[in-house]
Amino acid sequence: PDLDLDALIDRLLPYLDAKAEDGRRTQYDVRPSQYAVIYLQITRGPANRGHPYPPRPNPTVYAHIKPITWRHGSPIRLLPMEDQRGPLSHLKTLNLLPNVMAAQQAQAAGFDEALLIRDGAVREGSHTSIFGVRADALLTHPLDPHILPGVTRGLILDLARGLGISIIETAIEAKLGGIEELFAVGTTTGIAPITAVGEHTLQAPGPITKRLITGFAKYLANAQ
Repeated sequence: PDLDLDALIDRLLPYLDAKAEDGRRTQYDVRPSQYAVIYLQITRGPANRGHPYPPRPNPTVYAHIKPITWRHGSPIRLLPMEDQRGPLSHLKTLNLLPNVMAAQQAQAAGFDEALLIRDGAVREGSHTSIFGVRADALLTHPLDPHILPGVTRGLILDLARGLGISIIETAIEAKLGGIEELFAVGTTTGIAPITAVGEHTLQAPGPITKRLITGFAKYLANAQ
């Protein structure tokens, strides 16, 4: 499915020249008939070794398409841990060592994903955005330097508004006080109900999560 490819490309345009428009056209010519991930990576290109940017960078653009097994709606378990990332977590870059280490730690402990926590608040997962439900309202961390502005996060918020679900963009307490439902979202994850955070268990999927899972599946079906 096309998970808002315009939003994905637009997020990259400020860093590119006309090549980006060529890339946009190339991507739109590719319409996989099965579920697949389109991976796009852009670097500043070849230059002499050094930290400063080259005076006239020639960006290297790399992309590939890979079929995936779509697990939309499948429950997952999260391992809570301290967020070790820096103050630029809102930028989409290749500097993902803290995310990789967090995901590996969670997997090694028998969990599906990491739940990154800082200053007593839930930030996001190692590769997912996090939503909670409290008193029939949908909660998610506001956009700021602590989280990545995920494309799927934005789609879920639009879907919730269309379904008449109340939205509060605020940090969820790490202790999950009053949280009745919890789920993670991502481009290759879809919506994943969270059944456990460490030893804390939750009934999942809850009623609002179910509505969003159904609505998102319809969105995907219409996008094909």
